[in-house]
Amino acid sequence: MPPGPVDLRLLAGSRLLIWQRAQAPAYYDLVVGAFRDAGLDPVVDTRLRRATTRVAEIASGETVAVLPSQAAAFPQPGVRYRAIQGGPTASVDVVWQAAESRREVLAALDVVRLNVVDVA
Repeated sequence: MPPGPVDLRLLAGSRLLIWQRAQAPAYYDLVVGAFRDAGLDPVVDTRLRRATTRVAEIASGETVAVLPSQAAAFPQPGVRYRAIQGGPTASVDVVWQAAESRREVLAALDVVRLNVVDVA
């Protein structure tokens, strides 16, 4: 596979390792929906629950997974991380205590406010 973003259609027929819909319904719908939007009917595998088991399964070449891009920050032997061309996007919310006073948390919120449009 050439370097760069992967066309989701190249994963046709691959077994898709994903959390059960009951565990993460929005994630499941986003990922499975992206496959279906690409005209694919993914072979969904929800049997593995532990992250270490999932990584071993992916490294074996038996399956693929669609993970948040932050997963690439923690590389694992035998696993390649590639962006999906035109891949799904998810919103992320920042939640904090209303009466927050810790300097570290307030500084982190300032960074978020400088880089994100809609933060109260």
